[in-house]
Amino acid sequence: MGKRKTSPRQRVRANGEGTVSERKDGRWEARYFVREDGQWRRRSLYGKIKAEASRKLREALRNRDQGVPTPRGSTTVGDFLAIWLNGVEPSLKLQSRRRYRQVVEQYLVPALGHRKLVDLSPEDLQAFYADRLAAGLSPATVRLAHFVLHRALSRALRSGKVSRNVA
Repeated sequence: MGKRKTSPRQRVRANGEGTVSERKDGRWEARYFVREDGQWRRRSLYGKIKAEASRKLREALRNRDQGVPTPRGSTTVGDFLAIWLNGVEPSLKLQSRRRYRQVVEQYLVPALGHRKLVDLSPEDLQAFYADRLAAGLSPATVRLAHFVLHRALSRALRSGKVSRNVA
């Protein structure tokens, strides 16, 4: 009475642990609940393989349990950098302003601008840096691009748009 039958390899998850299941389209979906504005809301995360969806679920549950706000939104890196640059430019000297704008417009937006801000990963940045160096960009320029991106993502972290600064 009341006990579920499970196969030896299957385990039943407790409340609050979330679920991972395969979708009809072949992707894996991880679902969990988070408390927002006094109400419980179900959130979904996706991965190409089960291990990826499980990793994302573990990270989301850890953040939820530590009280880290859940970053959401469809803001792209390019859109965020444009807004951030307009806000920070008045505090910069003329030469720094020109150099920041050049780095954002020539290097960061073309390579990373299409990505969602919340989906940006350290692996994306490592690939970007390696690609720019292979394309013949100087190490000093790549370091400047990293500096500008790190500064912008620090602002995104303070405003709650991302859960960590991946730069």
